[in-house]
Amino acid sequence: MKIQVKPRRAAICQNSHAPFELLLRLQAPAEAHPNVQPALLNLALVIDRSGSMQGRKITEAKRCAQMLLDRLETNDKVAVVEYNATVDNLLELMPANIAQPLARIKLQTIIAQGGTALHAGWLQGAEMLAPEVSNERISRVILLSDGQANEGLIDTNTICEQVEQLASAGVTTTTVGLGEDFN
Repeated sequence: MKIQVKPRRAAICQNSHAPFELLLRLQAPAEAHPNVQPALLNLALVIDRSGSMQGRKITEAKRCAQMLLDRLETNDKVAVVEYNATVDNLLELMPANIAQPLARIKLQTIIAQGGTALHAGWLQGAEMLAPEVSNERISRVILLSDGQANEGLIDTNTICEQVEQLASAGVTTTTVGLGEDFN
């Protein structure tokens, strides 16, 4: 197992009560299990393009999405959804090798503006994956957002119930929090 630890700051003050944040990366060596094939993926990248994402946040969201796209295998499937007060499909669910060159261009067109219908964006991604659930594939929504929802359904208890229901049906969610004000 390869372990990398990267602190957010180069140093901390002694007796400081400020949080100490770091990035922890765990990576199993590929050669440890040479006969194991990686699971096939159905992936929906859901990108927050609301006004609160302006600047560095939207730049990081696009960079992260591109990095994830670049790591997909030919037999994986991917969709890209963008949302603010409205939800748009940048790419319908398709094989990764077709989506990768298209996504590179389409990601650059995303502009941060407007309100944040986080639930609607997430739900669109999850609903795109639901018909594709199978035992042979992992179906995952990756939500890239600062979490500053202010339109549509914003009740966290109701949203959590829906996330749990979809996870039980085979569509799981990973959230990538962007910005120091991530909620």
